Amino acid sequence: MARPKKTDTAEDPAELIQVKEGFAPKGVTYPWAWNALVVTSVANLLVAVAIGLVTGAVGYATVMRQAPQYSATAVMLMDQPLALSSGDAGVVVKLNALRGKYVALILTAEIMAPAAKRANLPVGQVRAAQRPVIPAQTLTLLPTARARTPELAQQIAQATAQTIEDYVADEQAATGLNPAQRISLRIVQNAGVGNKVTPSSSRGRQVAVVAGAAGLLLAYVGLQLTGANRRNR
Repeated sequence: MARPKKTDTAEDPAELIQVKEGFAPKGVTYPWAWNALVVTSVANLLVAVAIGLVTGAVGYATVMRQAPQYSATAVMLMDQPLALSSGDAGVVVKLNALRGKYVALILTAEIMAPAAKRANLPVGQVRAAQRPVIPAQTLTLLPTARARTPELAQQIAQATAQTIEDYVADEQAATGLNPAQRISLRIVQNAGVGNKVTPSSSRGRQVAVVAGAAGLLLAYVGLQLTGANRRNR
């Protein structure tokens, strides 16, 4: 009875080619590069880690050196008291849709020109500061502004909210509707002093991790390939 052939789970040596140190699969265009990457060098790894730490620190410092930005927000309520008191759900849908209309108007000259005049600032500066927010499942609109100081952010957000309030009031007055039937978009909370939003330490850490990992990887690969290329000359 013939003995079963002995099986070998290792790769067939015929499928491998030896180059200096280590083995590369047959058909690899640059076997020396393959070997360079799979054969670990502790010295190169330590150098790469050091480079990764440096690049991570540089990334963090770059983010944290950015000019600070502050954000301030006013709270406005879209309302039509008489219609809402009827309990008609369609009124809520209508008012919710109107929020989108007025947010879309914020960056137009209809709002920006009087808001800039009220804030005593250039129109371009007031427009660039706008970050309006429409919270879901509410009838509120949040005129929000970003600026280089907390007071400036507050000034722009408040001027924008007051201008929107006046615009809606004038628009509704022009309809000739009874005041009790008119829609209003009124300020229910004035803009407070702005809070710092950038740079943030969390963002700095995220950039540091990405920059550090990229620096480590590129440095290690570069060192391994450079060393292998030098040995194969």
